[in-house]
This record gives sequence, structure tokens and C-alpha cells, in this order.
Amino acid sequence: MQPADLRPVLHLDHPPELLKGVRFRPSSGGQHSHVVDTLAFFAAELRRLREEAGLTQEQLGTLINYSSAQVSAVENIRRNPKKDFAEGCDQALQTDGYFGRLWPLVRRAVHRPAVRSYFEAERVATSIKNFEPFNVPGLLQTPGYVQALMQVAGLEDFDDRVEAKISERLDRQTILQGKTSPGFFAVVDEAVLQRPVGGKAVMREQLEHLIKMAARPRIIIQVVPATVGAYPGVNGPVALLSLPGLSEVGYIENVLGGQIIDVPDDVAKLAYTFDTVRAEALSQKSSIDLIRRVLEKWA
Repeated sequence: MQPADLRPVLHLDHPPELLKGVRFRPSSGGQHSHVVDTLAFFAAELRRLREEAGLTQEQLGTLINYSSAQVSAVENIRRNPKKDFAEGCDQALQTDGYFGRLWPLVRRAVHRPAVRSYFEAERVATSIKNFEPFNVPGLLQTPGYVQALMQVAGLEDFDDRVEAKISERLDRQTILQGKTSPGFFAVVDEAVLQRPVGGKAVMREQLEHLIKMAARPRIIIQVVPATVGAYPGVNGPVALLSLPGLSEVGYIENVLGGQIIDVPDDVAKLAYTFDTVRAEALSQKSSIDLIRRVLEKWA
């Protein structure tokens, strides 16, 4: 069996030993082609080489001690191949360690989902964790609150963009509706409740909305009270998404923009930060009681 000439990989900085026998086809610009979907490439190559060997999925499965359903799941990108699966395919298909060399790249791809933006990832997430020390989380903001935040952003074309921004924010929030909505765990600092964003009417509407949203299933809203003082994570917001079949990815944001974090060690640090922040927060019941008390201030 001969591997194809084109070997798409997620990154070109893999150790050379992983890329032994993996050749790249130059693009028209003379640079190596970049194809991010390593999982899809593994699946396509498995199907191609299996068919060239004249084997059915069931026959290959028998040779490598996997069921035909498991082979089919890998070929249709519904299952991530394990190391022994890749090595078994090499032995059964006589591919000289080809799948074994691809497997570390596939393993990295599992931790580096190809998403163009945080918002795209948000739509397919099975759970969302969000800590906000400064503002109400975007998925919980009211139109008035969004508009108030935009007014202080110094946008020259504010009038033209505000309606589009509000519409975009409300569209994002639809993921919290329905039976298939992700679990949403929001933690905010008490200062978020006390800060007069947009004035009394806006804050009253916003806090009432938080209470309403907290009553929904699969939504947990907690508050870190001001009495806690300094605590880990107070320097900036943190978001974590659990994606289907994948590990968590993180998201951080500052004045320069947002960044998806998908390196496992870095994601683990963000997860630890979120967990320590949540440990400082009140229970959901006590948090809602606090929100109700602050709401009286905005009456």
C-alpha cells in the first residue's frame, strides 16, 4: 500500500521523526500546503488504503481486533482512533508504520479543534463555563446593557452598529434555549451587580433578567461576594467550552481582543482558575438572594 503524496498535518513544527515518510505537495506560492483537518485526512486515508487492500470494514476489524462499527466510526470521523488501532492498521494494511506516524498528529488535533472563532465553538459546546469580573456575561446581557457598553466603547459609527451588535448578541443567546441547550455555569463578581452600567433602569432590567435566567434548567449563576477580597482570576474573564468528543478549550479576552486557548496545559490552568473562583462564590440560591438585594438598590 502506498501512502498519498500529500500529507496534511495540523502544524509544521512537529518533531521530524513524526513526519518520516510524510511528504508535502508545494502550493502555487512555493510554500507547503496547510490542511487543518488531520482527523478527516486520517479517516480518508484509512478508507482508501483499506479499499486498495480489498478489505471490508468487517475484515479489517477482525484483523485488528475492532468491530466493523468501530472501523466505520473512524472512517466517518465519529470516533478518534487509538494508538493500537493505528498500529493495527499498519500491520494489517502493510503501510510501514504510516498510520502510527500519523497518530500523534491526530492526537494533537483532538486537542486543537479547528474553529474560526469562539462564537462558532460556543454553538456546538455541550457545556460553557464563564467567569466575568467586570461585566455581565454576554450570554446573559439585555439589549439595554449591550447598548450601554457600546456607548462607552468610543465607536465613531455607534448609531449604525448598535442595532447589529444587539441583534448579534441576542442571536448568540439562542443557544441557551431548547432541550439541547448546553449546561451554562456563569460566575460574576459582585461588582458587576453594583456597577451602574446604563443607569438604574438598565441595571434593574439586567438583574431581573439574571434572576429569570437562573430559574431555567441547565443554567447556574453564582456571585463572588465583595467580602471575599482578592482572589485568583480577578484580573480578567475566563471562558471554557466542552466540545463534542473533545477536551475543553479556553477563551481569554483583553483590550487587544480575544484568544482561543487549545494547548492542553494552558487549558488546564484556565480550568483551575475557574474552579478556584467558583469555590469562592456563593451557592446559586445565596447568589440569587444577593442579586435580589442589590436589585432593591436599582429600584
